[in-house]
Amino acid sequence: MDQRVARRAFGFALVAHLLAAASFLVLDAADLEGCDQGDGAAAALALAIVLDLVLAVTLLVVLRRRHPGERRQVLLGWAAALIPAIVGVVVAYEYVESFLSGCP
Repeated sequence: MDQRVARRAFGFALVAHLLAAASFLVLDAADLEGCDQGDGAAAALALAIVLDLVLAVTLLVVLRRRHPGERRQVLLGWAAALIPAIVGVVVAYEYVESFLSGCP
């Protein structure tokens, strides 16, 4: 088993998750329109999650095709990168939930 493949998959997946986190920060700073105070942040979170899923799955497909004999290592590295991504989503969700409900 080649650990380099797992580390490479982990690193690439982590970059995809960081790009999605950066998109959340940018979209949240853009202050998207909405009636509730948290509508813009909720929309930013939803868009960042979709972007993260698209990037991560695309990355997984590309890495599995590049390393056909080491698919297990690719999956292990990719799955390990999901842990910090899930923590980031939970933190962002708590941030979105902190806004008061109702129109100002």
